Amino acid sequence: MAFYNCTGLKNVTISSSVLTIAANAFTNCTSLNSIFIPSSVTDIGNGAFLNCSGSINVDPGNQKYSSLDGVLFDKQQTKLLQCPSNKTGDYYIPSSVNIIGSYAFYFCSGLTSINLTYSINTIQYFAFGYCTGITSIMIPSSVTSFEGYIFYNCSGMNSLTIQNREPLDLSNNTVAFQGLDQTTCKLVVPFGTSALYSAAKQWKDFVNIEEMPEFKLSATTSVIPVTGGTDNINLTTGLTWTASSNKPWLAVNPSSGNGSCTIILTAQPNPTVGIRAAVVNVSAV
Repeated sequence: MAFYNCTGLKNVTISSSVLTIAANAFTNCTSLNSIFIPSSVTDIGNGAFLNCSGSINVDPGNQKYSSLDGVLFDKQQTKLLQCPSNKTGDYYIPSSVNIIGSYAFYFCSGLTSINLTYSINTIQYFAFGYCTGITSIMIPSSVTSFEGYIFYNCSGMNSLTIQNREPLDLSNNTVAFQGLDQTTCKLVVPFGTSALYSAAKQWKDFVNIEEMPEFKLSATTSVIPVTGGTDNINLTTGLTWTASSNKPWLAVNPSSGNGSCTIILTAQPNPTVGIRAAVVNVSAV
């Protein structure tokens, strides 16, 4: 808490002799233009830059931490540690991130949306606290750990979408939605699962639980011979959708549509001796 509540502080130089930035060291430094973390720093305490404005920049030579677009991560960018409070608009979490850390977006009231990727498996305590500008958020099906107070005082949220077909077990987490108004925030769940959510602990406390429209694939994996060829996947939906492949050797046809359709996957011959894989993303528009 060395600079706790130093609201007039605008510039800080951290010398290369510094090894540790302890917990809450710069909390509520709401006037900082930016802060630079040298390569010498090996330990940053919890909430060190909580509600701290200005971009957080890390020396590329630092072996423990990194930064991207002013946001603080661990070195491998598998854990998002802190987003500065002056971020505005839409924020897309990098696809390398597995964990959204405690207080990661706390007091980021200028953000209007946070887009989570399917690489994320853990969301820690108070991750989106006081993100008052966010009206809706989607939790991908990859998330298996959901800690407490995640949406604390997210007063603008009117819709929470969860993609897991089985409700996450929150029987040991009595404060998962503490600070979120479950009487006004709608819970949107996968097609055919509203009964499960209406019976599950804490999920059932949402007054309004709605199902997504049906959006179903006949298969979620496909194997095409090394010599190339095609495979068909049937999509059942009443929605407008798009489909794309992340590899140039796998074509998807059609790439968009409205309503149910047979999607044809066409793979070029494999010139290598190893197994190759592509990901096809089919999304409602």
